[in-house]
Amino acid sequence: DGWRRVRFLGQVPRAEVVAAMRGARAGVVLNHPTVNYVDAYPTRMFEYMACGIPVVCSSFPLWASIVTDARCGIAVDPLDPEAIAAALRELEADPERAQRLGEIGRRAIAERYNWEAQLRTLEALYARVA
Repeated sequence: DGWRRVRFLGQVPRAEVVAAMRGARAGVVLNHPTVNYVDAYPTRMFEYMACGIPVVCSSFPLWASIVTDARCGIAVDPLDPEAIAAALRELEADPERAQRLGEIGRRAIAERYNWEAQLRTLEALYARVA
């Protein structure tokens, strides 16, 4: 039944990805808790944030801390369909909130989660080690 609300685009050429993401109410990053994902930084989550799309992500400690610190989405148990549905319904029911979360995420990318900001962190680490 839920697929009536999904617009499945299939594989999208890289040049068209951002255009395909415009107008999305939420970006979903719901990986299962396996060793490959729990402590990894999900590129897709940062891409959603950069595009101003609120994030619904797995509640792994690392991912939840990113979303909580940036105040840009909702972290849920990826194995709980009711929690996932509730998060998506929240964003659907309150488009202004969804837009606000997306804008906050975009600012977090501009201010914190970008190569320039991370370079300063890396240089500070090198200075401590050297």
